[in-house]
Amino acid sequence: LGDYRPEDFYTKPVEAADYKARTGVDALAISFGTVHGVYKAVPKLDFGVIDAVRQATGGLPLVMHGGSGLSDGDYREAIRRGIRKINYYTYGAIAGGNAVYDLVREKPEGLQFHEVHVCATAAICEDIKRVMKVFAAV
Repeated sequence: LGDYRPEDFYTKPVEAADYKARTGVDALAISFGTVHGVYKAVPKLDFGVIDAVRQATGGLPLVMHGGSGLSDGDYREAIRRGIRKINYYTYGAIAGGNAVYDLVREKPEGLQFHEVHVCATAAICEDIKRVMKVFAAV
């Protein structure tokens, strides 16, 4: 990042309000410390950004980009403060990949594609069920 800090990339409430006014968006993806993919370091979340952007935009529904890998408490806090959509993929995909890895180890020969597909899909579904319960527990 050079001389930049993570906070330098967080959404600015004034800019969010201006964007909403000029575009009429129904929801807005904001940056408050989450990223897409697997985190290489502990995320530095600023939940106050959510509060400030919601206030500046008149309660506009907000979107979290890169919701994988946060703690259950982090998800709940973000939702409580105004996040209304969470883009979640990476950790579900990892759950599917890990399940396939285990299946290949258990059955190294004669494995058929449909078995891999069913295994991965079941693991992804279980991960999604888990995070949906987290999201709904606010």
